[in-house]
Amino acid sequence: MGTTEGQTASIVEWAVLVMVVAATIAIGLQPDPDPAPELEVSHISGTIILSTRASMDVLGLGEFNREALATINMSSHSVISAECTYCQSSPIGIHLNGIVVISDIFNDNDQQGKVTGELSITHLMEYQDSALVSREWLSIDWDAGTASANLELFVTHNPPRWNPSNRHSASFTTIDGNEESKTGPWILIEELLDNARNTRGCLPDNFFCNENTRPDINLTSTFNLVSEPIIIQQPAEWVPIGGSPSTNQTPSKMADIRQMFELGEELNDSPQMCPLSEEEIVASHSWNVVDSSSTVVAPLGIWFDALGLQYSVFTPEGAIWNEVDYANHGCATLVEESGIISLGISIY
Repeated sequence: MGTTEGQTASIVEWAVLVMVVAATIAIGLQPDPDPAPELEVSHISGTIILSTRASMDVLGLGEFNREALATINMSSHSVISAECTYCQSSPIGIHLNGIVVISDIFNDNDQQGKVTGELSITHLMEYQDSALVSREWLSIDWDAGTASANLELFVTHNPPRWNPSNRHSASFTTIDGNEESKTGPWILIEELLDNARNTRGCLPDNFFCNENTRPDINLTSTFNLVSEPIIIQQPAEWVPIGGSPSTNQTPSKMADIRQMFELGEELNDSPQMCPLSEEEIVASHSWNVVDSSSTVVAPLGIWFDALGLQYSVFTPEGAIWNEVDYANHGCATLVEESGIISLGISIY
């Protein structure tokens, strides 16, 4: 992405990209009701037509016309952070990594371009017990030269979120042996031979896409027997930052996210927390939160449901909204009165 401000404006589209690429994962992590061996997704391939302005912006292609084609080839495996020093239990989840080639890129002068990048996605959940999630971490790294970007998202569920592994979604109905979405963007799920599954559908903000048109998304996932999770490093810890807790300059990198909340008076003595950074603070500020209870965040949950992925739905509630601008990235937290971070976002 070209600028941090543009990254912030497209944060939901990051979730779109995660979801449409990773949504094929967790169906293999769910317990199989019959005695057949349990499977998990090992490979994902297919295409996504970037038919919306936001889907182009999120990959740093804001100056180009829509309809670029993203070709995806990614591997997938389950992971565990077994040595998390600040966790109550070992976070578990999924890691995807692979190459994304974006072709059919045209500008207003009809000049054509192509971008190849490496996409890495990690989603971790810390369970309080077998069905209650207390915290989640989402890390997305898009490495494509000047269009590179990184997102770190941290969520605390208070109270813990009920997330049983055998939940059944009411978002889909069975038609001729396939699963089709009842509401939201059109999605069709087809079981294929040789332990494979195909998912086709529409980006949520493409109002011209439906079952009678060319689908935006066409992904195929391949399943193998479940293997032992790979041990990865602990997720980024959000810690109090040094220096002045507030500056005269108002931060700007998280201004679009700030609009999610109704903010009140500015605060001068609120402690701020971010992942560790060696960069100098450019601007920081805090606000009292008047109302956040009506803000429900469920980025494209229906796409997660399409293939059984354990996705996040939460209502970020808190008393204080903090923002910190560094030279090259921004950080923001929604903090409860007890001092616990309800929501943390860091964008490079």
